[in-house]
Amino acid sequence: MPLSRLEMTPPDAVADAGLHGVLVVGKHRELGKADREALDEVEVELRREGAVVARGRSSNALGGPVQAVTWLQRLPGVQQLRAGEVVTGRH
Repeated sequence: MPLSRLEMTPPDAVADAGLHGVLVVGKHRELGKADREALDEVEVELRREGAVVARGRSSNALGGPVQAVTWLQRLPGVQQLRAGEVVTGRH
């Protein structure tokens, strides 16, 4: 039976960044230049049945996490973030 538009399989949810395996929000911390640069170099692996099928780093997404949030903030109709707001990977 085909899925309706509102149903999502677990792999679909992960691929669409709709769910977090884990999300931890801690104390606010200012990021220095070295911290921002380190975020750009985070490496990840995508595995299927134990085999690596793709590799990447956070800088592949709009240059890195800081640049991605900057890009988001420049979109028409997007309200500015307020202090303490959390941005996660859901489009």
